[in-house]
Amino acid sequence: MTRIRLGAALLGLLVLVLVVTAPARLVGFVLPGQVIQLQGYTGSLWRGSTSSALLAVDDGWLQLGRLQWKLSPLSLLILSPRLRFESEWGRQRIDADLKLSPGGVLRLRDTSATISAALIQQLLPVQLAGSLEFLLQDLEVDGGMPAAGEGRLVWRNAYWRGNRGSQPLGDYVLEFQVPEEQQVRGTITTLTGPISAEGSFEVNGRKYSVDVRLTSEKAFDSELASALQLMAAPVDGGYHLKFSSEF
Repeated sequence: MTRIRLGAALLGLLVLVLVVTAPARLVGFVLPGQVIQLQGYTGSLWRGSTSSALLAVDDGWLQLGRLQWKLSPLSLLILSPRLRFESEWGRQRIDADLKLSPGGVLRLRDTSATISAALIQQLLPVQLAGSLEFLLQDLEVDGGMPAAGEGRLVWRNAYWRGNRGSQPLGDYVLEFQVPEEQQVRGTITTLTGPISAEGSFEVNGRKYSVDVRLTSEKAFDSELASALQLMAAPVDGGYHLKFSSEF
């Protein structure tokens, strides 16, 4: 009996050593290749990094750059894996704390991201630039849709690109809450800049709506005004942008 117990203890120790020293490249066998692609593994399964990471988006792949992560071993024992990762690609940075529940609900806490505002072009048919800063204190996502939480999105150094050059717009913030599953309600306000934007943003399932008034003390650039007239109604001092669409 003593030998059996000793053998079991040695086997358990061997398994523990193998798990602790598991190489980072094992992550590639778990993650779906059609969603994320990683290259240049270093470190271990619990604390590792890659030299390159690509995330699948609707129109191709989003470059995340160098990626580092920390995986909590205890979270795996309770079947709720928790991962902290950081990525950097030029001015683009992501710092996220992710936890996946046994039921498949993804929770993001103390998460921030800075990406190019060029992604707005997927929602609006205009040439926009600047940087987008996401700040999420606590947000739950179920089935790819928000289920609970709140956060804010800041658009800094926003400007519009035209054929004759760029038109500075300002800095804006969208503060939002998730009152019910698959519903988001947010308010849009202006931090600073020559063009003021005030309004609301709502999501209901796969549908979203925007209702914003754009005003300026000075006359709008003629080329920008022509672009706005394609999607917004002229009002005193500016334009009223109101539309609905689907993700």
